[in-house]
Amino acid sequence: KTPDTNSSSSSSSSSFVLSKAHVVDLHRFAIESIKLIEEQAEMWDSTSVSVDWERGIQVVASSRYIGMAQNGNIFVNGHEAMAKPKHRFMYRIRIEKFSPFNNNNNNN
Repeated sequence: KTPDTNSSSSSSSSSFVLSKAHVVDLHRFAIESIKLIEEQAEMWDSTSVSVDWERGIQVVASSRYIGMAQNGNIFVNGHEAMAKPKHRFMYRIRIEKFSPFNNNNNNN
């Protein structure tokens, strides 16, 4: 018989113990969650929000630099040419329609 190091929890009949695999899974989930929050914070720095309250429209635009296109050979009019590397950006634009809050909203 091994001594119980935590006698207060042994007195309760419904103690809950996580297995090592569950702890590892929860740890992995926590790390992925933090990465997602960091990505969202970075995206917020490059996001613009515009709201037209009268028309009930909101536009959210985000942009991100995703790197340079690789150099490579392209064909122009059947002749091979070298392409110059180009900067690439990713854009996300979301347009939302909502019902504006208005006490005199009888004509909509």
